Amino acid sequence: MNQKNTFLKWTRWLCNVLQWLYWLSVLIFGVGFFVSIFDPNWFMERLTAPVDPLYGDLSFSISIQGFNGNLVVSPLSIRLLLANSVITLSLMAMVFRNAYLIMKTAEGQTWFSKGNTPFQSNVVRMIKEMGIFLISVCGVNLLLSILLQGFGLSSDYYVEFSAFPIGCLLIALSIYFQYGVSLQEDVDGLI
Repeated sequence: MNQKNTFLKWTRWLCNVLQWLYWLSVLIFGVGFFVSIFDPNWFMERLTAPVDPLYGDLSFSISIQGFNGNLVVSPLSIRLLLANSVITLSLMAMVFRNAYLIMKTAEGQTWFSKGNTPFQSNVVRMIKEMGIFLISVCGVNLLLSILLQGFGLSSDYYVEFSAFPIGCLLIALSIYFQYGVSLQEDVDGLI
């Protein structure tokens, strides 16, 4: 029993840390998005600035291959990528927030928990929301790809859909958990 509690505590801690790291990333990319709107020249200069040799080969690049095969880095493409980052990172932060709250609720440690059981309507709702958030990440990335192609900024048709089946699985699990909630209520009504 002690190993189970330790594992759950570490997992809950990890979900909370990941949630806040995602929110921090949302803040950073959000600031980048607004800077790219109000001062695109300054922002583009920073993206193409050489890296100080003191840091070695630490650098990053954002490149989008255009229809003619050339690499395109335009303010519009950067804004679209930054807006996409803010949305998808927010959705992922909400996934880990819900995972954290599910574990706290199942242990009866939230203000809305109804005892020490995972079979609660709030847990079911949060599991379903996690599935919807993960499916939404795929939809947002697909929309980004369509927009980049529509504006002639990219010829790339690659969109990552690995979160889609996991989102569907979570929605299916929420249906089973809902059945568990009704069974729990029936048992509680008998006692």
